[in-house]
Amino acid sequence: AFKLGDRRPARRRRPTPSARTRRARDSARAGHEAKRPPATLDEAWVALDMGETDRAYALFRRAARDHPQDPEVTRALWSVAISSGRSDEVARTMADQIRRQLRRGNAEVAAELWRELAESLPEVRLPAEDLFRLVDPLLEHHPAEFALAALRQCVDAPRGELSIGLALQILDSAETLDPTTALLAARRALELPDLHESKRDRILSRVRELDPEGPEARAVRTDAAPKAGPEPVVPSEALEVPEADPEDPPAIDLASLPRFDALHQVSARPTSLEDDTFYFELANGRRAKIAWGDVQAIAVAAVRDLAPKPVVLIDLLLNWNEIGDAPLRSIRLRSDQFDPVTLLRAAGESTEGLRALLAELLERSGAIPLPDEAAARGRPFRVYKFTRTYQRRVLKVDC
Repeated sequence: AFKLGDRRPARRRRPTPSARTRRARDSARAGHEAKRPPATLDEAWVALDMGETDRAYALFRRAARDHPQDPEVTRALWSVAISSGRSDEVARTMADQIRRQLRRGNAEVAAELWRELAESLPEVRLPAEDLFRLVDPLLEHHPAEFALAALRQCVDAPRGELSIGLALQILDSAETLDPTTALLAARRALELPDLHESKRDRILSRVRELDPEGPEARAVRTDAAPKAGPEPVVPSEALEVPEADPEDPPAIDLASLPRFDALHQVSARPTSLEDDTFYFELANGRRAKIAWGDVQAIAVAAVRDLAPKPVVLIDLLLNWNEIGDAPLRSIRLRSDQFDPVTLLRAAGESTEGLRALLAELLERSGAIPLPDEAAARGRPFRVYKFTRTYQRRVLKVDC
């Protein structure tokens, strides 16, 4: 205790925080607030649990407006809108979220949202380019009918949205899923004004294959039918009439003919990728290797008849550049028999790991990519319903 007259010690004044300290404190406080779930969303869930559907719907709409980057908020709003009969009011919000997720590279999330949208409002349309980017994740993680529905919407896109490149991609993807959709895509491509003549002939041949009784095929048969010529002229001693030259036979599309009578394939599982050598394990467990320089071409495609989900086949072709009677020789890898992420010792999903493996195979071997550069890199994978269709069209094997 202090006695009267003693000097009381001066009270120490708390220092005033500087501007930098205040900014740091406010930033930390804002970060903490951002980590917490939005209060509006909490209120919405409580209102929904209490059966207050109208209030929950209004709160979810406000939360979706305040947090447009969060797909889960949009999905929650869509669920409440479906249960309360207000799906038409939220359709545009769902479509915007799908496009936003595609721009951010979240194709799988976008595909899930589009499936929920298509199940309730199939008439809502997205731009054709965005829809086509959903086809691969829909095929990989959802029933095939949703990918087919997306392809059909792409085919029905307005003229300004459908380019030649996109129409041909739709044709390739739909050919194994639904020939009717592929046929529509091919005919849409033929209608485009900037289609080059060289591509027109190839597309016409595919149209005739898809619809042998269609007008395009009938036109070819009509052109090939013999036409009535002029009345024969009876030669006389004064005038000799030269014999008419026979008509040239129709040209054969050599690119469409099979090159190989058979396929001799070795099923393998990759074990190691070295600078000059590719190591793999055969089906009987024996280890083997091959030099990268011996791989002349690499063919890649997904087929649907080997497993419930599409299986990506990778064929390392050893005599693709040779001309002769020998069968095509291949080392075949199946995506469902190894993990590319483990093989490359990299982090990521299996699909991206498979694409990284394809890039490594093409870079190390310098081989010809089949059926084209994009498909050989899985961007996107070319999908076939049957393995024999892939072998006939891509590997040129007569099977």
